[in-house]
Amino acid sequence: MKIFYAAPSPFVRKCLVAATERHLRDAGIEPVTTVIELRDHAQDLSNNLLTGFPSPSLQVAIDQVTDADGVNTLSIVLFTAVPPPPGIPRPNVGCSLIDSARR
Repeated sequence: MKIFYAAPSPFVRKCLVAATERHLRDAGIEPVTTVIELRDHAQDLSNNLLTGFPSPSLQVAIDQVTDADGVNTLSIVLFTAVPPPPGIPRPNVGCSLIDSARR
């Protein structure tokens, strides 16, 4: 099973990768993981949105994602220094986890 990962920090990514690989191995599936740092492709992503054509390195990343059996991504929500309005609690962490697998 091929799995693609994107996470905001190396520590979070290592935890996510380890937990997913352990779960899959417990289920009798041998995972092959690929980690792509999206910030390494930031300029190429912008150029792709403007021109409609991915750079060679971005195309490799796109191919890895489309070829994956599953995709795990984790993104954080950045907070400003301005406190929220009264009555609205400030969350400790904001994140979303997308786990998608081909069947």
